[in-house]
Amino acid sequence: MSHTVTMGGMTDIESIERQNQHLTESNLRLHRILASLPIAWIGTDTQGRVYEMNDAAQAQFGYPVFEIFESCLAEVFLDPEDRETFNARLQDAIRDDQKIAFELPAVTKDGNRLMVEWSVMPMQGMDGTVTSVRLIANDITERVQQADRLKDLAFKDALTGLCNRRSFMDAMNTVGTRSPSQVCSVILMDVDKFKSYNDTYGHPEGDTLLRRIGDILGASLRDPYLPARYGGEEFIVLLPGASTDQALQVAERLRLAIESQTQDLHGATVSLGISTTDDLTIERNSVIEQADQALYSSKHNGRNQSTIWTPKLAA
Repeated sequence: MSHTVTMGGMTDIESIERQNQHLTESNLRLHRILASLPIAWIGTDTQGRVYEMNDAAQAQFGYPVFEIFESCLAEVFLDPEDRETFNARLQDAIRDDQKIAFELPAVTKDGNRLMVEWSVMPMQGMDGTVTSVRLIANDITERVQQADRLKDLAFKDALTGLCNRRSFMDAMNTVGTRSPSQVCSVILMDVDKFKSYNDTYGHPEGDTLLRRIGDILGASLRDPYLPARYGGEEFIVLLPGASTDQALQVAERLRLAIESQTQDLHGATVSLGISTTDDLTIERNSVIEQADQALYSSKHNGRNQSTIWTPKLAA
C-alpha cells in the first residue's frame, strides 16, 4: 500500500514541481537581466562553443547569435595566434572551477580590432559539475589607447614623434647593460643658426623644420640605431655596434639628406659631432659630452659638417 508524503499540506511531488517552477522563473528573470545589461556577455559550453549572447555582445562584435551558434568562440573572435592561449585559459577556469580574467585582442565581424578583458565564469549544473561557461567581454580598447597616449607623452617628443631625451637615456642604459663591452657611437647634431631661422621665418616655420629633420632621421635609420630629439634644436643618435668610421659615414649621410631635403625650408643645415666608446655603461655621460665637444668644433669651423671627437678637443 503506497503512501503520499505531505509537507505542510503539500505533497513532496507538488513541492518539487513548485521548486522547479521557481527555478525556471528565476532563470528566466536572470536571463532577462543579463540580456539587458550594457556589458557584453557570451555563454558557451565547456568546449567554448557559443550558445547564447546578449544584445550588447552582438552589437560589440557584430554577429547575431544565430550566425555563430555552436561555433567555437576563439575561432570566431580571435586571431589564430591567440586562440591557443584563450582556450587554455578557458580550460584552466573550468578545471579549477574558478573565475579568471585576462586580456586578449578580438576582431569584430567588420574587421575592427578590440582589446578585450575576458572574465571567465564557470557555471555548475544540478550535479555540481561545471557544465557551461559565461564570459564577460569588456571592451577596454579606449583605456589601452589612452594608456598608450600617456606613454607616448612620457617617452616621445610631441613635435617630431622621435624618442625624447628621457627614453633615449633609458635606451643607452639598456644597451650598456646588455652589451657592456660592445663598441657604441653617438652622433649629436644641432640645427645651424636656428635662432636666426626662427627670428627670420617665425616659430611655426621653425617647428616645421624640426619636424622635417625628425622625419628624415626616422626614415634614414633602422634598428638598432636610435634617433631622438635631445632638446630644442638638438638631435642625437645612438649607434650600437658602430665604430667611429661607421658613425662618420652615417653622420655624413644624415647631414647630406637634411641639406638636400630642406631646400624648400630655406636651405637649413646641421652640424654634427661624433664620439665612440667601448664601455657604454661607464662612459654614458662622457660619450655625450665628447660628442658635444665635437659638435662645437663643427660649429666653430664653419658649420654644416661632421667632426669626430679626439682628446685634443677636450683641451
